Order: sequence, then C-alpha cells, then structure tokens
Amino acid sequence: MKTHVPGKKYHNLVATFPLVAIKAESQHSSAIEVVAELHSRRLDSDEEQYLEALGILIQHYENIAYPRDWSDSPLQILHDLMASEALKQVDLARILSETSGRASEIYNGRRELSKSHIKTLAEYFQVQANLFLGLAPMAVSSNPLAMVNESKTKYVTSTKSAARIKNSGPEAKSNGKITSARKKSIEKRGG
Repeated sequence: MKTHVPGKKYHNLVATFPLVAIKAESQHSSAIEVVAELHSRRLDSDEEQYLEALGILIQHYENIAYPRDWSDSPLQILHDLMASEALKQVDLARILSETSGRASEIYNGRRELSKSHIKTLAEYFQVQANLFLGLAPMAVSSNPLAMVNESKTKYVTSTKSAARIKNSGPEAKSNGKITSARKKSIEKRGG
C-alpha cells in the first residue's frame, strides 16, 4: 500500500492547529472549528490526512471528557435524535416511508423497529445501527467527518461535535433549538 507523504497544505494546517493531545475544552472547541471549516469544502489528500489525525485526537479527548452511557433504550435514543433535529412524528413517518399511524406506533413504543427502519434511521441520523438495537457502537472511525458524512462509517462520537460540524457545512440547515433537558440527555450519552 502506497502511503501519502504530507505536503505543504498538511504542514500549513499543522502550523495553524498543531496535532497534539487535546486536554481542554477550549482546545476541543478549536479542533471542532477546524474540522467544521474543512468539512465545508472538497478536501485534497493533504487535508484528508490532517483531518484523519485530528479526528484521532478529538476522539481520544471525547472518550475521556464525554464518557458514554449506552443504557438508554433504542426508543429513547430515537426520541433524543429526533429532538436534536426538531423532528416530530410526522417527520418520522416521512423518513421511514410509513403511514402516520405506523410512525405513531413506533414513536410510542407499541411497534418494534424493523431491520429496514433501523437501516433507514441509522443513515438518516448518520449513526451506527447498533444504537437502535440497544447495543453500544462498534469501533469508532478516526475520521471526524464520519460523524456527519453518509458515505463514511456511521458512529456517534460527541453529538455536540457532530451537530456543530453538520450545521457548519454548505448543506447546513436550521432545525430549531434543542431544549436544555434534551441537550443534557444527549450530552450524557455522547457529548
């Protein structure tokens, strides 16, 4: 396998935001801003390589600073993800291509999610399907764009970080505000 030798853009990025261990929230916020800025454009191989290394540093910090609690039920996770995007039951029906009655049954826990529903929700919210099966996510990718990019591995790292990155890109949209109670619930699980 041929490895990419970092070029001038990579070194300029390192000079702007050095690739050192992130030990404080302020460093973490700055790192997320760098990721958000890179996410807003098409990357070359230098930028991708830098982003991969920065992603590893972000993930390491988040694993320590935002320990995950995967004890919430898949239904609670669905509710929290929907709240984070200001979605309602009618939106769930649209996302799942189901009737409003069926979406209501799913939303209220009277009907289990099918494999097709789980796959659709994982793709829509850009998380691992394991979350809807009541399991913790599998190994985490080192690429922070995987948090928000459908073509990459899906996982939840820090929901707060993912939202900041997702909402900074060219396709960013305003979906409303997260209530403080919901935000705390989301942060309890993953930041």
